[in-house]
Order: sequence, then structure tokens, then C-alpha cells
Amino acid sequence: SGKGGAQAKVVEDPPKKKKTQVQHEEELVELEEIIQAPAKAPVKKDWRPPCAKLLTRLITDKDGFFFLEKVDPKALKLRDYAKVVKHPMDFGTIDSKMKSDTYKSPDEFASDVRLTFSNAILYNASSEH
Repeated sequence: SGKGGAQAKVVEDPPKKKKTQVQHEEELVELEEIIQAPAKAPVKKDWRPPCAKLLTRLITDKDGFFFLEKVDPKALKLRDYAKVVKHPMDFGTIDSKMKSDTYKSPDEFASDVRLTFSNAILYNASSEH
């Protein structure tokens, strides 16, 4: 009865599953709740990990490389870039600000993420280029 040469079964870890759409949606809801918290109310949950996770997802997205670094208007010959985009922002700058604890709220983080995309839309939508 279990003594002696009985071998233990080797239990393999199940293969890691990709996150389901539901899990992604739950993460987005959690992040949205953190971002929507009133600015002056204390945030009960640490907002930094979900924001860092979101930034990683943005950076590693197939189109994330477009937003990794500051736009170099000279190298790209975008003479009017500074006239159109008044407050440049990129994922690299956001990452640096996250790592240096520059952001004091999730709203500040979200504002810079939105600014990154708004700048791209603003500049590229202009018919002058």
C-alpha cells in the first residue's frame, strides 16, 4: 500500500494559455477605473503596475515602434512639425517618466499616452504635408 518502489506521477504544468478576450477586457476595465478616479481622491489601489503593463503592451504592439522615440523633424524633413505639434510626446519619454516616478497620478500618465496619439493624428491629418 504505497510503500517501497511506487513512483510519483510527474505532473506537467499545463501549457500557458494566451489571455482571453475577457481577461483583456477585465484588465482594461480595471485600468479605466483607475484612470477615472477623481484626481484629488486618494487612489486606493496602486495604479503604477497596470499603467506600466499598458505601456508595455503599447510599446510591443506591431505598430508601437512608430511611437518609441521623439519625432526628429530634421531627420524626417518635417519643417513644420514644431509649428503643428506644440507638445511632443512618445512612449520612450512616458517610460522614462514612469521609471523616475514623475507621474503623480494615473491621469497624468493617461494624458501623455493620449497626447502621443493626438500628436500623430494632428500632424498626419493636416493637408499641408
